Amino acid sequence: MERLAREYLSGSLASSFTAAVFNPLEVVKTRLQLQGMPEMRRVYTSGFSNALRTIVREDGLLRLWRYGLVTIVARDFFYSGVRTGMYPTVRSIVASGRKAEDVSMMQKILAGAICGGVGSGLANPLDVVRVRMIADGGLVDLSTNTLRTGMRAGSAPRYH
Repeated sequence: MERLAREYLSGSLASSFTAAVFNPLEVVKTRLQLQGMPEMRRVYTSGFSNALRTIVREDGLLRLWRYGLVTIVARDFFYSGVRTGMYPTVRSIVASGRKAEDVSMMQKILAGAICGGVGSGLANPLDVVRVRMIADGGLVDLSTNTLRTGMRAGSAPRYH
């Protein structure tokens, strides 16, 4: 049990740290993907670097870590903990305790599919919330309770 916890935590913590560091890139990528969707303004017109500059200019550099940060860290904690951290244990169970070098390719694929499927199932709801929080991110005008910046500028915030 201690080995399983150690494997899970090593995968979870490493991936969560990486997600936190790269969250600004995720914010820009997600907003670029959402442009043109219903209720979303087309704000970013010249690619990734232009979108990054626009968000920093309008909302400030530190806001790039606010939008969706908690959900992406939680998502990666569950998803990667199961997907990568628990893979050695699941592979051992699938292969009936054989040594790692004696495990067949099919058994490795099955173990990977089990870990990936369970991890995705746990992470999917958090990913949906993450995308919605990134799309809804922006500075709020407290006098009108509407977003001043972001893809939904002029609308009431849904997630804050």
